[in-house]
Amino acid sequence: MISPELLRRFSFSAGISPEKIVELAKIGKEISVEAGHYFFREGEKVDNLYLILEGEVAISMEIPDRETKTPVANQLAGEIATKDVVVTSITTGSPFGWAAIIPPNEAFMAAKATHPCNVVAFDTQELNALMAADPELAYQMTLQAAEIIRKRLRDVSIETLAFIA
Repeated sequence: MISPELLRRFSFSAGISPEKIVELAKIGKEISVEAGHYFFREGEKVDNLYLILEGEVAISMEIPDRETKTPVANQLAGEIATKDVVVTSITTGSPFGWAAIIPPNEAFMAAKATHPCNVVAFDTQELNALMAADPELAYQMTLQAAEIIRKRLRDVSIETLAFIA
């Protein structure tokens, strides 16, 4: 359990009643990771929704590496050289891992600590149970997820334009 006051400091809790913030705090676990730690990689199951208390996380995606020549046989076998492209970097107060509350709970991008980080982790199963019991909380959390998705799509669009320019 974490302090409800900790959650109230961030815009993450906007629109969530004080009682529900207490419920969220009960399932939140503060964890610390070193730089280089992957919270999840593209295609993996996302088991937690995260909130950055301190540090920085790079959100990245794999794209084909145009600079590496791949033999045709490898291409046909689906073995194409890739590289990670950072779409955005997020810092204190930013939530990430929205796939934790949106089925099928699969990451579309990777999340990697670029600096030592302290985050709050909300377990997917516990969070979904809270949301199932409270439609208002589910609505607020879905709005949060939609805002994160909107920002990531904007960031991907900007990164794509920069890449092809």
